[in-house]
Amino acid sequence: MAKDGPNWDGLLKWSLSHADGTRPTRQLRFGFHLRKIIPLSDSKDGPSLLSNFTSDTDVHARTQALSAISSLIRHNKSGVTAFKLANGYAGLRDAMASDSVRFQRKALNLLQYLLQEDDSGRSIAAGLGFPRVMMHLASSDDAETREAALRGLLELTREKNDGSGSSSIEKRDEKLRQLLEERIEGISSMSQEDLGTVKEERELVDSLWRVCYNEPSSLREKGLLVLPGEDESPPDVASKLFEPPLRASAANRNATEKKEEPIKLLGPAP
Repeated sequence: MAKDGPNWDGLLKWSLSHADGTRPTRQLRFGFHLRKIIPLSDSKDGPSLLSNFTSDTDVHARTQALSAISSLIRHNKSGVTAFKLANGYAGLRDAMASDSVRFQRKALNLLQYLLQEDDSGRSIAAGLGFPRVMMHLASSDDAETREAALRGLLELTREKNDGSGSSSIEKRDEKLRQLLEERIEGISSMSQEDLGTVKEERELVDSLWRVCYNEPSSLREKGLLVLPGEDESPPDVASKLFEPPLRASAANRNATEKKEEPIKLLGPAP
């Protein structure tokens, strides 16, 4: 007897062939698919993606499954909820603890998206020990992994939306301070050429220091935050990250309206 419902194997193959886990996916009925793909135990084919992501013995297959999941749940609130209910955060933590740099980076990138999209995500991440995991990855030999981990830590320093004024990570955390001091020391020992390749890392370390200790990091004093030839005013990573969505949306809308404003003629029309 033929199975009822969509062809999940076909959907998985399509997702893997089109997704790299970093770009927003088109809205192709994925709200309905996600509810079956990830959390429902009464669907025989439903848990296949999550199972591949969390349980496959081949890390390459796990990475591909994570890419597909990432593509499916981006800009999809029901998908984000489904991923959370299916204990997907624990899978991300395990991915970050793997030996695969690519797997780690994809997990970090998806976690940052989830932290921005779902207010409860920061509490879940804190409860599962993500801060310590990301502090470890922020010392990785891979520059992209360090940057992704620092972005995640910066996101966790945001105040919760419960009116408490607290964040999901203690800003005076001694381990965090030790990490930032080590990164400042590591950046300070880099050659001029290497410094040019870690511009975002320098900005993230300085932003984290300012958020946690209300003062610029020593990178600025050492002249390592802005190198000769770079913009004099580095982008305020923290402010952009913490900008309320409505304000950001309004700013973008105003910019668009100004751009589309018709040109005014200086003289009378002929």
